[in-house]
Amino acid sequence: MLKFQSKQIVFIAAVLILSFLIVLTGCQNDDQVAPVYISIGAAPVEVTIDQIYAEFMGDEAAANAKYKGKRLLFHGVTVEEVGRIFNWGNNEVYMGNSHIITGNVKFNPRYTVDLDNISEGFLLNIAGDCKGLIRPFFREPFLQISDCWIDIVEGNSEVTFQEEYY
Repeated sequence: MLKFQSKQIVFIAAVLILSFLIVLTGCQNDDQVAPVYISIGAAPVEVTIDQIYAEFMGDEAAANAKYKGKRLLFHGVTVEEVGRIFNWGNNEVYMGNSHIITGNVKFNPRYTVDLDNISEGFLLNIAGDCKGLIRPFFREPFLQISDCWIDIVEGNSEVTFQEEYY
């Protein structure tokens, strides 16, 4: 009986030693290559709010061909209005939809939480997808930019909520 157990121990030891040698020789590869940068998409087109809105109001078809569906980058956007979603207990209370309005351009963030620390007067850099000109019935047309990434350049958060909204 003792002889049978020693064979098992020798077999297990041999397997462990061979596994260790295989792993050890596999780790001695010095052919490591730095990863290559692959651009996921085209760089966003840099525009100003006044420039793009004037182009859409001047010739909407040409502006749609030039900008619609493309990623745009706006530098130095001053926030004029912020629309948010409030949480009231376990229910979300929608106040319009979450957005930032500057001039005649409406920016919808990718994540609504991005608006939690933004208020009127903030200076932002915003990158988003152009959805085109929206023509509401009782309002001046506005440009819709969706799926926005927001970078706060300047501003102190003065957003305050009543305690029951937390």
